[in-house]
Amino acid sequence: MADNPKSIPIHPSPPRFVDSDTQPLVIYYIWNIDSQSFVRKRNLIPKTIPTNRIPKYAQELIKDITDKINKGFVAFNKKETATNFIKETQENKRLTKQEFTIKEGFENFISRKTISLSSSSVKAYKGYFKRFLSFCEKHNFTNLPIKDFSFEQANLFFDEIYLDTSIKAKTHNEVVSFVKSVFAYYQKKKVIVENPCVYELKIVESEESHYPLTMEQIRLMKEYILNVERDEQLWLFLNFCFYTFARPRLELRLLKVKDILEKTIYISVQNAKKNKSRHVIIGSQLESLISKYKLREYPKEYYVFSAGGSPGPETTGINYFYKKNRKALIACGLTDKDYGLYGWKHTGNIQAKIAGTSVYDLQKQNGHESIQQTETYLRKIGAISTNDNFKLKQPTI
Repeated sequence: MADNPKSIPIHPSPPRFVDSDTQPLVIYYIWNIDSQSFVRKRNLIPKTIPTNRIPKYAQELIKDITDKINKGFVAFNKKETATNFIKETQENKRLTKQEFTIKEGFENFISRKTISLSSSSVKAYKGYFKRFLSFCEKHNFTNLPIKDFSFEQANLFFDEIYLDTSIKAKTHNEVVSFVKSVFAYYQKKKVIVENPCVYELKIVESEESHYPLTMEQIRLMKEYILNVERDEQLWLFLNFCFYTFARPRLELRLLKVKDILEKTIYISVQNAKKNKSRHVIIGSQLESLISKYKLREYPKEYYVFSAGGSPGPETTGINYFYKKNRKALIACGLTDKDYGLYGWKHTGNIQAKIAGTSVYDLQKQNGHESIQQTETYLRKIGAISTNDNFKLKQPTI
């Protein structure tokens, strides 16, 4: 049993004594943290215990087992599971005893998440915290104990951020979700009794800010990039955006040679959206490019895209391809809309849909969690309309 108190299920049947002819014993049920179910355990009464002392011994044993179960003792199959359980329990005990201020509480949350999140996600969290901290400093809430942050104060924050027109819709939603999740974390850890962020939020609908390209616009871009700039790497990068639907600045820019497998490209958890790794299919068109440039033959740890124009030990700067793409757009006269790098991802989705790719396959390639998420995304970029599945047949009168 793992010797750590924690709130866990307790079986309705208490430990009981069985006076067996073979060897008396105590039977009980305890929660197993590996199987996530109750398991039956037996404690044999030592044969050295005199017969007249067995009832008292069993009674003391039952009391000891009952006390441990009530304290939160658990069974386990793997030592690693027990070790993690102990660490988590100790962390919970530490949190419940500590009086965090707002500032300390949020800093502690980010520190804890640094272990499991990618560097980009941690950077984003710090940005969201900076906005919330600015609000707290404005109203002198910074040193307020986190357990004393009220519903009214939370509502004030949500109202202020909603009215801040300098914040884009996407950023607004992400900051709101972050603040709610921090308080939810401390509620789960029993540092606070209730999450103050229960206000009916005025969530701003996010809009896709990058427009997709038409096939004619793509033809113009290709001609300029390959014939004028003679930048084959830029064209290769844009093709990866178009065919894989991967995020350009993180998932593609940080792609390594070892991630290009036989039939799929592996998007690692460190670079993937929401820190969930996934595989994207390599279609025949992309495979032709991978083979043409012999990408799989470079050292496995090389980045596929480097400033040298071919796979190398160092990746490019975060805005490297953005600037190159922007230059090509301007040269082609495509400045009337925001055709960013994400526009190539959106264009790939639209053209795949036009070519007959199912929404289910698009969901898998995009790494979306549900069909509904994919349909919402496709509607936002104009790939499908709300009437696509609406077939109304009526007689003429």
